[in-house]
Amino acid sequence: MKALSKLHRQHCRTLGLLHHSWCEYRKCRDLLTAATVPPFAISGIATSVIAHSTDRFELNKQLDALEDKIRREVPGFANFQRPLSTDDLKNLANKGPIISFNVSYIRSDALIITKTDIKCISLPDLREGDLEKNAKLFLEKPKITRGSLNTKYFRNTALLGILKWLWDVAVHPVLNAMGLHQSPAGKRLPRVWWTGSGLMALMPIHAAGDHTSEAAPSTFNFVIPSYTTTLRALAYARETKWKPLRGADCEFAFIASPNKAKEDVELTVEESVHELSDVAQQNCQAKVLIGPGKVETLAVLEACNAVYFGCHGESMSAQPCQSFLKLGPDAASHLTIQEIQGSRHQKAQLAYLSACSTANISARHLVDEVVHIAGAFSLLGFRQVVGTFWQAKNTAARVMAKRFYEELMIGDGEDEDCVARAYYVAVMELRATNVRDPLVWATFAHFGA
Repeated sequence: MKALSKLHRQHCRTLGLLHHSWCEYRKCRDLLTAATVPPFAISGIATSVIAHSTDRFELNKQLDALEDKIRREVPGFANFQRPLSTDDLKNLANKGPIISFNVSYIRSDALIITKTDIKCISLPDLREGDLEKNAKLFLEKPKITRGSLNTKYFRNTALLGILKWLWDVAVHPVLNAMGLHQSPAGKRLPRVWWTGSGLMALMPIHAAGDHTSEAAPSTFNFVIPSYTTTLRALAYARETKWKPLRGADCEFAFIASPNKAKEDVELTVEESVHELSDVAQQNCQAKVLIGPGKVETLAVLEACNAVYFGCHGESMSAQPCQSFLKLGPDAASHLTIQEIQGSRHQKAQLAYLSACSTANISARHLVDEVVHIAGAFSLLGFRQVVGTFWQAKNTAARVMAKRFYEELMIGDGEDEDCVARAYYVAVMELRATNVRDPLVWATFAHFGA
């Protein structure tokens, strides 16, 4: 997505051959990604692109040829749409290992990328059937993450079982293979990045562990966990230089939907978002928007360095690109993934999505595409994103966000790891209030650089 955006910007600056290559490529790509290729769509396309064929195999061949042409003839695009090289992958792990899981009926493995090596370890106890069974609890009704207070104990018990299973069959073997056997006393925890594929993309890998007590082992004892939707997305996130979230030229935007909470809540949405703004104003400029329209919100996204959304979010399984943040009370206020991805800018650093299901994938057939709201903000250019795997409890979301921003504002912010560390401190303190209630604390996750 970002490579196409860069090609488009180059196309807008240049005429001639590049213009022709861009237009052909865009038309061919749009036809290939359509559910079907309508016959009438061919008439307006150059014969050099489609060759009067609606066959998808031919379209793929034409697309490959156009990509080769762009690599040869467009300055700066020699690696356009090519997979990352071995050296690129190892360079990508210079801040910490990157781990990907592959699960099939034949065997299961973890691919571990470090700055010096790429290795594969077998995971014989990570079985496809067990993964299918556990994934259903997140995909099919009644979902483990939704329900009444009467069912919460049973849902928490089931989630605790899944997190223990993830630890035993996947995460613990990986950490052992990397030599992470114990917490580094007196030192900062190392960072790792998880990238999911298939049904593993649904799993809260960051929260894997035995959470029957605070003393029991879990991922959080050994590493600060982050996610990247894809390896290339992580590379894109690191293309722009990190700029500390400090100073008069740094602008935070705190956006919230109008308050509909009951009168007995501790803080209204408006009060909570102003509370966060007050914390940020210690070191930067901050503004609050309550119930803004979509046009105003998109303009703010293009102008700010960091944004916070305190509103409901919804993952749409039938049309994932229509998953949305609810800015106001009606459907016209729904800010969709498709609309978010239509915006680009270079100032983006941090997006905190204190909304329901912003990192949720509800469409099983799209688990490899990792289409969710948090991912959309990564593609928009935000280097760091905090999102939620499922519905966040209002009081927990408020406590988590306030502690996150308090921690973020400590120090000079020069080290980009301050964002992941602020997330870690906040989620660990929330977890400590009731370690056996992962429905409350395990939903929060960090994405990005």
